[in-house]
Amino acid sequence: AAPQALLLELARLHRRLGRPARAEAVAREALVLMPEAPEAHVCLGDVYLDLGWPQSALESYREAVRRAPGDP
Repeated sequence: AAPQALLLELARLHRRLGRPARAEAVAREALVLMPEAPEAHVCLGDVYLDLGWPQSALESYREAVRRAPGDP
């Protein structure tokens, strides 16, 4: 697997372990490496929800939809 994909998996693992601050740092790192990837924006949105930041989560989800394949 590509290092970027592994970072997303690591962020998800931190979320499952109840470490949202660490998950955010790792998700942001993945996003720097793959800013065009919708899944990176979804991952960060999920972390923002865990942190209680719904507006930031919504922005991340909107960006994921904008970058989704086939989106006009």
